[in-house]
Amino acid sequence: MTMVTRKISGCHAGAVLFADLCHSTELYESLGDGAALRLVKSIFLKSEEIARKYGGALVKTIGDEVMLCFTSPCGALSTAVELQHMMESRGAETGRELFLRIGVHAGELRHENGDVFGDTVNSAARFVDFAAPGKIVTSATIFSDEECRRKFDFRAIGTYTFKGKREPIECCEVIWKFDDTLTVMGRSDLDGTPCKLYLEYNGVSLEMDVAVRVCIGRGRENTIHIDHPGVSRHHAVIEWRCSAFYVIDHSTNGTLVMKKDVPPVLINHQTYSLSGEGALIFGETVDSGNRTKVVFKVLS
Repeated sequence: MTMVTRKISGCHAGAVLFADLCHSTELYESLGDGAALRLVKSIFLKSEEIARKYGGALVKTIGDEVMLCFTSPCGALSTAVELQHMMESRGAETGRELFLRIGVHAGELRHENGDVFGDTVNSAARFVDFAAPGKIVTSATIFSDEECRRKFDFRAIGTYTFKGKREPIECCEVIWKFDDTLTVMGRSDLDGTPCKLYLEYNGVSLEMDVAVRVCIGRGRENTIHIDHPGVSRHHAVIEWRCSAFYVIDHSTNGTLVMKKDVPPVLINHQTYSLSGEGALIFGETVDSGNRTKVVFKVLS
């Protein structure tokens, strides 16, 4: 799709939203170029319409991604939530699974020649790449905004080090649709806890505390996405229970827990308490290359 830009005005403090249409290649293949392009354009037009309602404006579209700019973080989150509901309705109407992944960040913005630049934009772009289909990812910066906390529900998803960023960023998911597994954040969730778990997979590090629940599996909706045939779609969960971090296996092939000077332990539809440091291997044997290895370290 040709890039479209709009000149926008506003102050340097604001918020940026990126929304990316998921699985667009499959959409073009199944609908044909003409029908798919019309659908994508209609989604982007609706995105611009929703953004205007909350004080935002279209900055540009690039391929199957749209960039919107706002004067307030609440305007960006209101748009993000309404966009997800809109996509859910479109999916029900068409009988197709239609998903957006959305990243939102707030801070200083630099407007130039109708475009917007700066670290805030770069962070929002990282968040949209990180978000799972149907999810809205933002940072503790937006969670700390009093109006946003009053209007929206958040879930802590951990502290991540993103490519090109020197410092780790504490990330949150904006909850727009509830289910029984969600733990909604309160103010204390960002005040620090005495116990943390550090995870590392494929060069990406994650810091989780007692408020965070990490999902691991082959499905892209997982917190840690492992694309390997031995890994189940929803392979395992790591969460805090009472006084320790536990890995809970839900998989077909099981999870190996490995620690120094201790024989490996295979769990399959079982729960294991994590302590010290070691590695988790999902759906593989000890000597199969460890392509699914997640390193862990518990700090009390």
